[in-house]
Amino acid sequence: MKSFQSSSITLKTILSHPLLQRDSVDATLEALADANADAQEISGAISIGADVANGIEFDESELEAELADLVQDVTREETERRKEEDERAMRTKLLSACSAPQKPLARVEKEELRRVHAV
Repeated sequence: MKSFQSSSITLKTILSHPLLQRDSVDATLEALADANADAQEISGAISIGADVANGIEFDESELEAELADLVQDVTREETERRKEEDERAMRTKLLSACSAPQKPLARVEKEELRRVHAV
């Protein structure tokens, strides 16, 4: 029985190590999955390159679709960036207009204001 207790304590001690906690194991497995996906993508690219070098034809529609998606993403990002820049410029103009010293009203403008307020 003492052997079981000793084994149980040893196992608990080993499993309590921070690297063996669930979050750490999940992070490690996720990193491995990402690395595996990258390796498969590289392998696929090498295979396509080898096929092209050997004169084997392949369907370019997938590449064209991916290129179209990339162009669309870049265009959308550029549009968003320009919109943000325009909004920033408009805010700057508004702030400078609000903080700029006001010129005195001309006599005609004063009379116009009196007429508007009199109505």
